[in-house]
Amino acid sequence: MGMKEILQYVEEMQLRWYGHVKRMPDERLPRRLLYWQPNSTRPPGRPRKHWIDNIQETVQSRGSTMAKVKHSMIKNAGENSQTSLQPTCEVVPSTKYLKELISS
Repeated sequence: MGMKEILQYVEEMQLRWYGHVKRMPDERLPRRLLYWQPNSTRPPGRPRKHWIDNIQETVQSRGSTMAKVKHSMIKNAGENSQTSLQPTCEVVPSTKYLKELISS
């Protein structure tokens, strides 16, 4: 397994987690932390990179935009979630692909 495949696997897992968190109800801690902003000021210098910045870079490197990703998510008929969204196959890698990637 080369470095490129490992990085691709990590990016795919990040996108998978992002889709999972976006489908969570607003009350769940991971969902609240995705949009959390600290009340204090930061020290001078270059701002730290946020997790969502990595997701945006990954989406852009795959020739898409966050707006397209959000539009590609379809509403799920779940009873317990007001914001139940499910990404299309463009965002979440297939299980077959992941098994092949892990086994190679």
